Amino acid sequence: MDHSRICRKSGRKEDNYPLITICRKEPELVRLIQTGSKIALLECQHQFKNHRWNCTSNKKSLKRILMRDTPETAFLNSIMSAAITHEVTAACTRGDLLQCSCSKNAYETDPIDYSRRRPKNKRKHAKEIRAVISAYTPATSGRSSDLFSEEGRGEHRKGKKRRGRKGRRRKLTREEKQRRRLQRLRDNNIASIGQVGALPERPRLEGHRIPVVNPLDGSKMTGGHGAPSTIGVIGQDWHWSGCDDNVAFGYKIARDFMDGKYLRGRGSPDIKSLVMLRNNEAGRLAVRNHLRPHCKCHGLSGSCTNRTCWKRMPTLRHIGQHLKQKYRNAVKVIPNNDGISFMTANISLKPPLEEDLVYLEDSPDFCSFNRRTGSLGTAGRRCNSTGLEESGCESLCCGRPYRSEIKMETETCHCRFKFCCEVTCQKCQVRREYSYCT
Repeated sequence: MDHSRICRKSGRKEDNYPLITICRKEPELVRLIQTGSKIALLECQHQFKNHRWNCTSNKKSLKRILMRDTPETAFLNSIMSAAITHEVTAACTRGDLLQCSCSKNAYETDPIDYSRRRPKNKRKHAKEIRAVISAYTPATSGRSSDLFSEEGRGEHRKGKKRRGRKGRRRKLTREEKQRRRLQRLRDNNIASIGQVGALPERPRLEGHRIPVVNPLDGSKMTGGHGAPSTIGVIGQDWHWSGCDDNVAFGYKIARDFMDGKYLRGRGSPDIKSLVMLRNNEAGRLAVRNHLRPHCKCHGLSGSCTNRTCWKRMPTLRHIGQHLKQKYRNAVKVIPNNDGISFMTANISLKPPLEEDLVYLEDSPDFCSFNRRTGSLGTAGRRCNSTGLEESGCESLCCGRPYRSEIKMETETCHCRFKFCCEVTCQKCQVRREYSYCT
C-alpha cells in the first residue's frame, strides 16, 4: 500500500521505463498516487465495515492479503487502481497539473456533426431531407426544395467549373455564389436552407413543436420556443459543451504506475500477475466507463431554454459500491494449458467480462486469528444483536457467543433557533446497548 516504496525499488530500471518517468520527473503525480491509495483504503474500510474481513489498516495483515489471490485481494487491487485514476483525473479537472487539463467534450456544439458523417445512399438521404423540410417549413417560405429537384441540379451543373480564356476561372455572379452555398449545405446534409436565390436561413419554428429525443435519458421532448431540444435536423436549443473530466490521462497514469513493471518485464507474466492485471483494469474501467452527464440550464428565471452539458466522473463512493457488487459476483479462474491465460473454474459459467473481478483461491473464513492468511479474527468486533445480515452477531461472530453492554451516552437534543442567528441545544443522557463478539 506504500507506493513510495515502489519508486525506491525501481531505481535501477532504464530511464524510458514509464514507472521511472513518473517517480523521477513527476513528483506531483507521486503525491496524487499516494493520496489515491489512502482514499482507496478508507473506501475499502467503508464498504467492508460490517464484514468479517473489515479491510483493516494493519500493514502486516494487508501484506498477507495482497500476497494471495482471493476475492478480497481482487477488490483491493481494483479499488486502488480506481482511486488513483479518480484522483489524477480530478486533479486535471481542478487545474492542479500542468501536464493535462480537462478533456475536450465528447460532443461538439452540435451533437450530430453531419459534415463528418456522409450517408452511404445520398439520393435516399436527400429524399428524407426534402420530406423533413417540407413537413416543418411554413408554406410562406417558398420553394425550399427546388435545390433538390432535377431542374435545380441542372442549373447548378451549368455554372459549375466554367472557365474563361487562358484557363482562368470565370468570376462567379452573386446568384451563382448563392447557389453554390446552398449546394454546399445540401452536401453537408444540413437541413437549414431558405428560399432558392436567398441566403440560407434557419427555418422559423413559430407554430411548430418538433418531437426530439433527450440525449440524457432517451425520453421524447418537444423543441421550439421555451423548450429544450437536441440539435438534429431542426433546432438549436440543446448544446453539448463545457469540459469533460480527462479520464484518459488518469487512466494512463494509473496503468503505467500499477501495471508497468508487469507489462514490460522479461517473458510472459505468470498467472498471478495476469489476475492482478485483470483486476487493476477492472478498477480503471469502473471510472472510465461510467462517466455521467451533468447539465447547466440557461434561460430567464432558471428556465431550461438552453442547456450546456458535459461528462463527469461518479464519486468514489459510487465506484466503491460498483466494485463491491463485482466482488460479490467475482469469478474463480484457473490457468490454461498455454500458461499465458486463464479460464473459469466452472466450465458452465461464461468467461468473465472486462469489468468483472477474478480470483484464484477461495477466501478464508476470517473468523479466527491466522498469521499465514492475514486474518485478524472477529473477536472484540461490535455486532448487531437483532440483525440477520452480515453485521448480525450470528454471522459476524461465526456462531460464537457475544456479550452485551449498556452505556449511557451524552448527546445534544431539543435544539431551537433563537432570533437572530443562534441555535441553542440541551444535553441529554441516552441509554444504548452494544454487543461484541467474544
